[in-house]
Amino acid sequence: MKTTLFTLIVTINFSILNAWEIAPFDNGLEDIESIEEKASILKELGYAGTTWRPSNTSEVLPILDKHDLKLFATYVVLSATETECPIPEQTIREIEVLKGRDTFVWLT
Repeated sequence: MKTTLFTLIVTINFSILNAWEIAPFDNGLEDIESIEEKASILKELGYAGTTWRPSNTSEVLPILDKHDLKLFATYVVLSATETECPIPEQTIREIEVLKGRDTFVWLT
């Protein structure tokens, strides 16, 4: 009974560990200009994906897909006042490109 319980706990823990995916922020590779090269390096280093600052998401997604990398999150900086928080059109377009993807949008 003790051995079975131990085996079950170890199996559960390993299955949780295998589900973890680690992704760096894209600014960690800002010295590299080419999106293709960034994706290649991320894949080579064993990352499951990355996070990305919005600006050219529609160009980034196909390249990440090509390298079997996931876009885990993007972050949007909004300027809010006490009464309003307008969302720029460019930000809306960037978010629309993510439709159907499992990507977090962080609002800051």
